[in-house]
Amino acid sequence: MRVEGSLGEQMEKRKVVVGDPVRVGRTTLIPLAEVSLNWGFIGRRGTWFLGSKQPTAVVLISPRWTKAFRVTGEEVPLSELVRQAPGIREVFDAVQHHGCQQT
Repeated sequence: MRVEGSLGEQMEKRKVVVGDPVRVGRTTLIPLAEVSLNWGFIGRRGTWFLGSKQPTAVVLISPRWTKAFRVTGEEVPLSELVRQAPGIREVFDAVQHHGCQQT
């Protein structure tokens, strides 16, 4: 997305990424985070960059159920997380078929 602001022409890219699964006992936790990169041009004076990574949700997979929660504690449908981070489907499959490292 391009915008004009006090820092000249600016661009932003946001993406929800899937973290590495962590196994605690018989439950697997899969963290999700939003990664944001902002950059812009200040005329002929230069370029600036700003990046951030903020946790957004966690998926819990136990022998009985799979649930997802936002960092606010609100339960969120798994289908919504799959739309936000399509790569999570591969992680689900890997956890269900191969498990993940014990911590």
